[in-house]
Amino acid sequence: MSTQEKRDDFATIEAPGTKPKITSIFDFSAEALGQLKLWFEQAGIVGLGSVAATTTTTTSGTSVYDRSTTLTDIVSTTAETTLYSKTINATDMSIDKILRCTIIGDWLNSTGSGRTFRLKIKFGGTTMLDSLTDSFASAAQRGTVYIQFSLGNMGATNSQFMQGFSSLNRVSPTTGLGSFGATPTGNEFAQAFGASALATVDTSAAQLLDVTITPSASSSSLSFRKRHALLELI
Repeated sequence: MSTQEKRDDFATIEAPGTKPKITSIFDFSAEALGQLKLWFEQAGIVGLGSVAATTTTTTSGTSVYDRSTTLTDIVSTTAETTLYSKTINATDMSIDKILRCTIIGDWLNSTGSGRTFRLKIKFGGTTMLDSLTDSFASAAQRGTVYIQFSLGNMGATNSQFMQGFSSLNRVSPTTGLGSFGATPTGNEFAQAFGASALATVDTSAAQLLDVTITPSASSSSLSFRKRHALLELI
């Protein structure tokens, strides 16, 4: 063994008799981190989260839990369709952690008639939001989509509250989509939303977070797209 090497099962170490050279969590292998998590759980210390999530924790205590850059285009259907979903591992939310979900994308209605989209946010099979947009007039250009919401445990593993914000805008700027500050004309919606009561989903077990969209008509000219989704654990 050389004077300094990387062991597959632990960390970078020096010559025999010296202390391991560990400068960050990334010096440990995924196997070692998984074993450490298991030891803590067996000792009754829970809420450590998944190894994949905790290795991206920033100094502010926020971790990137998941991200999706695969385009999802909900088009030519009137069926409720998943825009973004993620299974939350058991105990990852502890008793007081928050999931913050951000979805960016665009939408189109060039069908020749006013159309709507229905948004649902579900957690563990419980629908926490079911909301329908006003009717969007038909136009050739796409509009922007920005959805962000926070869903957190309220001091217990089986008590959650959710609130969020959405913005859909179809003003034509000099470059791009939407508007930085135009007067609303009926094609711009910016709304806060939230759950009307606490949910009672048991997060000591794995649960599915599911965001869905239902278009009001089936047409190749009616589309709601996710470009990127980011899920953080705070």
